Amino acid sequence: MTILAAMAAVMLYKYGGKDKVWGHPMEITTVDDAEVKSHVAKGWSEHPLDAVDAEADRIEKEEAEESEAIRLAEEERKRKEGEELLRQQELDAQREQDELERIEAENKGLKATQKKAKQEAADKASGEGSN
Repeated sequence: MTILAAMAAVMLYKYGGKDKVWGHPMEITTVDDAEVKSHVAKGWSEHPLDAVDAEADRIEKEEAEESEAIRLAEEERKRKEGEELLRQQELDAQREQDELERIEAENKGLKATQKKAKQEAADKASGEGSN
C-alpha cells in the first residue's frame, strides 16, 4: 500500500457556498487527514452542522458588535448634547452677568446724576436763601 492510499480524504464544510447541504448553502472541500487542522483553523468545519453553528456564532458576534457600536454612538451623542447644554448654560450665565453689570453701571450713573441734581438743588436753595 502506498502512502497516498493510506491517507483518508475528509470532507470539510464552510457556510455560504453554492452547494446545499441539508438545506444550507455550503462550500465543500475534500482534504487529506494531514490538512484538516490547518483548514479548520481557517474556518472550515468537519461537520455541516458545525459550519451552521459557526455561521450563527459569526452573525451573533457581528450583531453584538453592531449593538456595541450603536451604544457607543448613542453615548457620544449624549455626551455632545451635554457639552452643548453646558456651553449654552455658560453663555446664558455670561449674558446674565453682563446684563447685571450693565444694570449696576446704569444704577451707578443714575445715583451720580441724582446726587448731582440734589447738590445743584441744595446749592440753588442755599443761593436763594441768602438773597
